[in-house]
Amino acid sequence: MDPDDLIPSLLLICALLLLSAFFVAVEFALQTIRRRRSDAAVRDDPGRPGVPPVPADRVDEISLFVQLVSLASLLLLGHYSVELAVSQFNLLHPDFAAAAGIGIAATLYLVLGQQIPRLLGAQRPQIVANSILLAPLRALSILFSPVIVLVRVLIDGFSRLFLRDDRQHHWGPAGQGPPAAHGQPTPESR
Repeated sequence: MDPDDLIPSLLLICALLLLSAFFVAVEFALQTIRRRRSDAAVRDDPGRPGVPPVPADRVDEISLFVQLVSLASLLLLGHYSVELAVSQFNLLHPDFAAAAGIGIAATLYLVLGQQIPRLLGAQRPQIVANSILLAPLRALSILFSPVIVLVRVLIDGFSRLFLRDDRQHHWGPAGQGPPAAHGQPTPESR
């Protein structure tokens, strides 16, 4: 990498970091809004001031879309950080330079690309997830719906394969309990 490429590379890395941070903040804002709506529904409060309208039918799709974009920007951030570190830390062995680049990028990503955006999205959801920002995200989530559907199928499959729903057992719905007295296992429950 030429020395002239240093500034554009740093700008690209900063742009990827900001892109990831934005989508992490949106994801946490959507989660906060969903939680506030469910809390308001429990209290029989029809609305809560400061909670922007989110298209309820697309919240999961928008959330999954922003997670995918955040992941893609993280992968690109790692790639360009390693490339930049290897070219700039030329006194080090390339493996050590790559490790230094990953370490620097990971530290910056954890602070600026994850923790601060999470706090911002959770504490200021009305700013992060306003309707001006959600309209393009909704359109993009519709555009990328084949990818989102594929990821959802994978998530559902792995969830069924590796996670057990403790609320339902083979003996019936939640709350009925096992048919054996005093919690003794039956031949069917073994």
